[in-house]
Amino acid sequence: MPLPTFDRVIAPLYDLLGRNPEGIRRAHALKALAQHFQLTDDERAKRLESGRQPAFLNCVDWAIAYLKGAGLATSPQRGIWQLTSDGLTRYQASGPLAADEAAAIVRQVRRARRRDIAATDEPVAAHQNGDGATLRTAEERIEDAVREIRSRTEVELLERVAQLHPTDFEHLVLELLAAMGYAERGETRHTGGSGDGGIDGVVLMDRLGLDRIYMQAKRVKLGSVVPPDDVRAFFGALEERRAHRGVFCTSGRFSDESRRKTVETRSTIRLIDGRELVALLIEFGLGVQVETIRLPRFDADFFDRFTAD
Repeated sequence: MPLPTFDRVIAPLYDLLGRNPEGIRRAHALKALAQHFQLTDDERAKRLESGRQPAFLNCVDWAIAYLKGAGLATSPQRGIWQLTSDGLTRYQASGPLAADEAAAIVRQVRRARRRDIAATDEPVAAHQNGDGATLRTAEERIEDAVREIRSRTEVELLERVAQLHPTDFEHLVLELLAAMGYAERGETRHTGGSGDGGIDGVVLMDRLGLDRIYMQAKRVKLGSVVPPDDVRAFFGALEERRAHRGVFCTSGRFSDESRRKTVETRSTIRLIDGRELVALLIEFGLGVQVETIRLPRFDADFFDRFTAD
């Protein structure tokens, strides 16, 4: 029998998570869903045409991604899937999802992603057929797929970053700054710990360490706002050192007050929130693997050397 598409996996996965409110391991979810769809071992092992991943695993990963995108599921720990408080409340009130409700979740998340893309990208031209239906070229559909995969990757990255130990988060930010080219020969110093004076690390911008960037990294829960007092304390720590460059990075968000304070200060202070952090991690290849897909294209030049009949 054909493997289920990811949209058909959403409802039974949601039901599985609802029946396990304490959370369930990804491997256990895969096994339970395979039993739900009565898949054979061969069907579970069938791989995508690229050969990179089992097709059923890919479907399940996309199903959880859409539940997360709708705010119904989360990963509180690595490899653990669980309904959010909103997701659990909905499950307890209404029970499992109907097929049309699962389809509505797909549309909801895709609309939200298109809004995010439209806010940063140039609009893509749409073509219509005689019935008014929107048509897209294969290349445009590939671009859409790449954006969707990137969006899912950003969500997964931010979830994982928010689960790091605070000290590991500090080291991650230092590694990112080095990868961005701010450290001479990658020289950074971790200073975080008790009594760190609001400074978690220093990036040496030249060989002698005469020019420095001071760094503060605060790992918080997803969506949490860094208290303005923490940002003010960082400004104070920089002033004590008569420093002119600083980076405050968080896995959460900064308040408008903190951002205004940054604009007002004469020093070069940069606030990096969780969304920008994961974008930088992707850009500089930290915590991600880049896959290359071979697309064959007709080469007219190749045949120009032959004589046409």
